[in-house]
Amino acid sequence: MVRYFLILALFLFSCASYQDLQSSIPAEKIEPATLNIVDSLCKLSGQNGSYVYQNTVFIKPGEQLYLDADIVKGYVQNLRVVKNPEKPAIFMMVKLSVEKVNNSQQSVLTITNPYTKTLRYHAFKKHPTREIYFPATTCMISPDVKAGTENWNDEFREIALKDFMLVKPSKKLECGY
Repeated sequence: MVRYFLILALFLFSCASYQDLQSSIPAEKIEPATLNIVDSLCKLSGQNGSYVYQNTVFIKPGEQLYLDADIVKGYVQNLRVVKNPEKPAIFMMVKLSVEKVNNSQQSVLTITNPYTKTLRYHAFKKHPTREIYFPATTCMISPDVKAGTENWNDEFREIALKDFMLVKPSKKLECGY
């Protein structure tokens, strides 16, 4: 039970909060395997690091990832980061940047779709001052377009992308939460 509580704390509060929480729990109640998992995730994420954990992509502004995956019954699963790919076009690329658009700063998420079907996913933005995530609007990415962009005016520190799924191409690309 403590294992799941610590991992949940990591995602809800951050590594710093996890370390404070860990120090308040008696050591004999924490499984060593749990500490290894959570400590590894904190090291992977770092202050500026983006990473993938349990088919969720966590990316910070100014970063770009190439992802490989397995397609299982229409779901994009077993996501994994590919560093310096020789043929980037065959991988999904996720990039989060901050750009000036019409005299205002906007966060811009770009995702490429290397698949032959439309790519659908969900996004959650991390609040700029609190350790919570809230839903963000997203639009499906057609295989014809190859790349989709999302723009947001609000500020956030990180975005979590999950539930990647391939659906049949349609003339109308749906947007939503």
